[in-house]
Amino acid sequence: MEKNILIRVVLKAGICIMLFGGITHSVSAQANKADAQITKLKAQVDKTEANQRKFEVKLATADSLMTRGEELAEAGYAEIKAINAELKAKDKEYATQKKAIDKQLKSKDKTTVTEAKAEMKKLDTEYKAFVKECTAKLKAQTKIATDGDKNYEKGRVMQKENEKAMKQATKDVEAAQKALDKATAPPDTGKAKKKKK
Repeated sequence: MEKNILIRVVLKAGICIMLFGGITHSVSAQANKADAQITKLKAQVDKTEANQRKFEVKLATADSLMTRGEELAEAGYAEIKAINAELKAKDKEYATQKKAIDKQLKSKDKTTVTEAKAEMKKLDTEYKAFVKECTAKLKAQTKIATDGDKNYEKGRVMQKENEKAMKQATKDVEAAQKALDKATAPPDTGKAKKKKK
């Protein structure tokens, strides 16, 4: 009889150990599954935050392009305006000097006419050189202003495209963070007090 009791005790102990082992194994598997889910959610948050930073950099680049483009365009157009003013003043000066030389050309004195022709030639040469120099400056400043306009437009388009993507990336980060917070929050035991009306 003692042998039977001993066998029963051993069997019951074995069954208890097996049940306890099965329970701990089940709890352990659930814990591992939860840990894996949390790790996956953390990775998702990191991925969405990296995506958001990528769009922040693109927006900063777009803003920089717009700012630099605007500065270049303004500087170029200001220089063009100044060169045109210089050219206009030189045109007036040229017309005034030419008018005086034309009067000398109508003189009856041959030496005066010869000197006037030489002065006219010198005046024309100086004026043509000045116009050529101004034309080169205008061409360079026009290129600068045009490049500035292109940069500004490129930045504006880039900004427009990336603002939409940034909004979506922000929503994705918020959703991923919310899912992670929900997964890591302590379980609700249902004992929360209900609000009284």
